[in-house]
Amino acid sequence: MAGNSFLMVLTSLAMAFLIGAVAESENVINIIVNVTALAVSFLGGVFTPTSVLDKGILKFSRILPVYWYEEVNNLLAGFREITPERQSEIWKSFGIQCLFAAACISIGMAVLKIKEQKED
Repeated sequence: MAGNSFLMVLTSLAMAFLIGAVAESENVINIIVNVTALAVSFLGGVFTPTSVLDKGILKFSRILPVYWYEEVNNLLAGFREITPERQSEIWKSFGIQCLFAAACISIGMAVLKIKEQKED
């Protein structure tokens, strides 16, 4: 669970970097962060169990790192032993979270490079 939380922190930092690169002012950053955090948390199953969410929403949620964070938490909750199947799902979830973080950092760096070129 500690590794899962650590990956979520890294993913959150990557998202914050992207938002900071895109936004023009602190007020815009606050607006984007509030809307994004609430939407991603709701769609990822933080506020409501994924069993309650509509199938269409769950399909969309699979692109969000919070969904995979919650999947790992649900897999680990109540189990004393991690079977190879569960371990495979956990590693898959970790990988998706890492890929999302890498994508956010890459896009943020590209945005900053474009802004830098416009200033010149």
